[in-house]
Amino acid sequence: MDEAADAARNQAAVLAAAGRLFDAATDPDQVSMDDIAAAAGVGKGTLFRRFGDRMGLLRALYAQRGDQLRAALTTGSYEQWHVLLVALVTEARGPESADYLAHALLAAVRSDLVEHLRDWPDERWEAGLAALTRAVLDGDASPTAAGADGPVRH
Repeated sequence: MDEAADAARNQAAVLAAAGRLFDAATDPDQVSMDDIAAAAGVGKGTLFRRFGDRMGLLRALYAQRGDQLRAALTTGSYEQWHVLLVALVTEARGPESADYLAHALLAAVRSDLVEHLRDWPDERWEAGLAALTRAVLDGDASPTAAGADGPVRH
């Protein structure tokens, strides 16, 4: 059997078991690594090799649940908000660039997307921010106003 697939399966089993045990516990401090290993059907050594210690396992469980929450928030609801914003922008300014502006406006209120864009070089990020500001405030959503790269299309 493939080691990577086995490790992934064990990690999924451990996180699922830990989640169930912590959710059911009246005192999370009473959930031991032995309890988690037994519920996941793995040896205790597997937990320590994969997660390092209890805090590492808790961080992994927290990260997994955060990812699940972000996915739930961005699937259906993002599309619904985007459709609504496209309609509002189109009504207020016409259909030109309404799709792009709707994405940009949603990005402005989504910290995970803003943080992703912040990895851009300062010059590019600042040009994008200036273009968004001009587009919203001045009504200039032309490719020239959006910077050298033009608007991002999805």
